Amino acid sequence: MTVEAALLQVPIIVAYQVSMLSYILGRTLLKTPYIAMPNILLGKRAVPEFRQGQVTAERLAEEALRVLDDEKYRETIRKDLQKLRDVLGAPGAIKRAAGRVLDVALDERNLWDTVP
Repeated sequence: MTVEAALLQVPIIVAYQVSMLSYILGRTLLKTPYIAMPNILLGKRAVPEFRQGQVTAERLAEEALRVLDDEKYRETIRKDLQKLRDVLGAPGAIKRAAGRVLDVALDERNLWDTVP
């Protein structure tokens, strides 16, 4: 959903909150600084994202109001999202996107070294 919204250049806010165990396991396996697929694919924080303790009604409301009220901020997000089409390229984008995510994960952790 985040990639679809990004391709439509719709500014989004991503919130991610899971059990502490799931979060620790996820952070152990993946060292990418991002959780939102558009941010992972672009290699930068193109859309705002919040995780775990950052996910509060106040923070999400504050960010939503910023996206809605601050035209310059909103346009910056849209401009970044325009670049996603170039990253994904021609048809077959889903396969390339999955490959890119795996590349990031494997580069960050050298997971193949830990596979028996």
